Amino acid sequence: MNTSPTKKLALYILSGFAVVLTSFFIAVQMPGDALDNLLLRQEKVSVSSSDYEIKKIEMAHRMGIDKPLFYFRLSSLAETGYEIYFATENKKDNYSNLLRKYGNSKEVYLFARKCQYADEVLDALNKKYNLSAIDKFSGNLQFIQNNSAATNMDSVWTMIEKDHSLTDFRPLTLILKQSWEKLSQQPHSYRAYIPAIAFSADNRFNDWFFGGPLSQGLIHFDLGTSFFTGEKITSLLKNKIAWSLGFSLTAIFIAFIIGIPLAAWIVYKKNKNLDKFIRLFAATGYAMPVYLVGVILLFLFSNPDLLNIFPSSGVKPIGLNDNVSIAGKLWASIPYLILPLICYTFSLLAFVVSTTGDLLRGQMLLPYIVTARAKGLDDKTIVYHHALKNVLPPLISLLANIFPAIIGGSVIIETLFSIPGMGNEIVRACLSRNFPLLSAIILISGFATIVMYALVDIAVYRLDPRIKSSAA
Repeated sequence: MNTSPTKKLALYILSGFAVVLTSFFIAVQMPGDALDNLLLRQEKVSVSSSDYEIKKIEMAHRMGIDKPLFYFRLSSLAETGYEIYFATENKKDNYSNLLRKYGNSKEVYLFARKCQYADEVLDALNKKYNLSAIDKFSGNLQFIQNNSAATNMDSVWTMIEKDHSLTDFRPLTLILKQSWEKLSQQPHSYRAYIPAIAFSADNRFNDWFFGGPLSQGLIHFDLGTSFFTGEKITSLLKNKIAWSLGFSLTAIFIAFIIGIPLAAWIVYKKNKNLDKFIRLFAATGYAMPVYLVGVILLFLFSNPDLLNIFPSSGVKPIGLNDNVSIAGKLWASIPYLILPLICYTFSLLAFVVSTTGDLLRGQMLLPYIVTARAKGLDDKTIVYHHALKNVLPPLISLLANIFPAIIGGSVIIETLFSIPGMGNEIVRACLSRNFPLLSAIILISGFATIVMYALVDIAVYRLDPRIKSSAA
């Protein structure tokens, strides 16, 4: 039973929403910390710097990374409404453990904030005086922030108060100690066992989709800013999308234009040797990964020791004048495009020929073909005018499955031939941990696949009258 157009539309909308959520969560939940790289590149602050944590918290606030992830999240009553951004995982874990252990959310929150304020004070003093006592007290403060949930804090306060070298820091110590006593002497640990849903209208997804500190939002077609170049991702990917889609769609066009008539001709001729050869070609096309096809092509046709016919990388001659017409640029680029296009098309052509041949052979066994032969129609008319017409809808449906595979293969092909497309950009984004760029590429690829599925459904609906009647 075929799905109605309304249900199909709802399915596409849900798929689009899933793509949006997936690209967002992949971007924010990937391993590693892009802020560390940004701090090192933009502000020359490394992890070992004394003001590393303060600078990182400032940058996180400036970029909106210290906000909650989504509109709601499931947590305990003790953790709801008192989120703080921490520069290190140890401090984050210690804060969570304090909330769960004591349940006194407000007091735990105030204690953590006072510790962060003390960090800022010590950093300012250290820049001005650079005293060993400041470093010593700072070390104690770091210990408290990392381990207070699992340590006997009474002994820690006593040790600090008895240390004569830290006399100047007693007022600061007293503030922190009094805050600690409030949270530890009034525990509400039962709150850690009560589930709660935390809501937040101001969150990272809202900024990413509707607009925030870094972009105008996906709804305004703003995909954000690259972490490493500072360039808008939309303008960065504009030309790269054209290269990737151009190669993908051209490869699909060539594979279908050559593959379908070739398969029909083989079925019509009924030549066993030719059929065996084509099956061998299809099996080879399936078995050979695209990177191996690419390496073989480069070895054979871009090798000075064999046949140095085609360029080995790039998409145009170095130093090509920008004033050259579009036709001139295209003509100059043709030698650069032949090997990548063969690499894109090779396995796809094998798949189309094999699948079309199998579908046609299945059609030739059906009753309507027997009837056509009984009426005196020749094999050529039967194959090209009857059987082929009935295999077109399932063949077009294959496009929806082929397109994601081509996008995946483009990562290898574009890297191998140095094509400035999205596949090549994916590799660079992964190596540099450029999460906004990687998220944008995933989003674009996902939506392109959904659009392809929609176009295929429309084409099959128009070509197959059986679907029209069942939908009606």
